[in-house]
Amino acid sequence: MLSINLTKNNKTNQYKYNSNINFNGKAVQDELITIMPLNASKLVKKMNKFLENEWKNIRKTKQEPYENPHYTIAGKNDKIALITPLYQGYKKFILFEILKGKNTERIIIDRQNPNSFKYEKVIDTQYGQATTQSFNSDLQRSNAIELKVAEYIEEYFPKILSNQDNIL
Repeated sequence: MLSINLTKNNKTNQYKYNSNINFNGKAVQDELITIMPLNASKLVKKMNKFLENEWKNIRKTKQEPYENPHYTIAGKNDKIALITPLYQGYKKFILFEILKGKNTERIIIDRQNPNSFKYEKVIDTQYGQATTQSFNSDLQRSNAIELKVAEYIEEYFPKILSNQDNIL
């Protein structure tokens, strides 16, 4: 309820303004929308710091030409994971590929905001590759894909970061 009192003092020709603002409605709280589980999100942040440290080491040793750090990890069921840093202008991403036979799953994760990622599943054909499934977390929601990406991160990232306990 809003009440405003406006009174005039005739002697000094001044107005006195009193307001009583009373809001009885319920405040709406925005829910924090998170796609990545907390553990997977922390692993992406740790991987970001690890990749930055790797670039510092490459620059210190002055290797010519600079070679992108990339990592290959063996997983369960004959799966192989490839992790490579990507750069698009000032934005930093992680290209995370899971290979199994003719199937490849590509995940591009924003290193600053792990909730923003793109997922693509492709199959090798005799003419190249065919995309069978794609997903953009900024535009879509799919619990199955979001959980699959989180599981892949929680399975493969610790294998690289296990020797990097000082990265937090």
